[in-house]
Amino acid sequence: MSVNIVNFSEARKNFKSVKINGQIGKEVIGKIDMPEHKSALKELDRGRLFFYVTFAGGKGYLDNKIFLRDVINA
Repeated sequence: MSVNIVNFSEARKNFKSVKINGQIGKEVIGKIDMPEHKSALKELDRGRLFFYVTFAGGKGYLDNKIFLRDVINA
């Protein structure tokens, strides 16, 4: 499995992203309870509008056997 940690520009120095190559990835979460979601709107300065989605709840069930074998011991 290919995993890269990417650091972004100095302006976003505390932001990191994990990129996983999905072409060679393995499924480690077999069941997912989807979260509730709703769209929201925030008015910014100068009348600009910021639309976004919020999530609440949800749960993923990790397959410990596959996770330990294929991720931790890879």
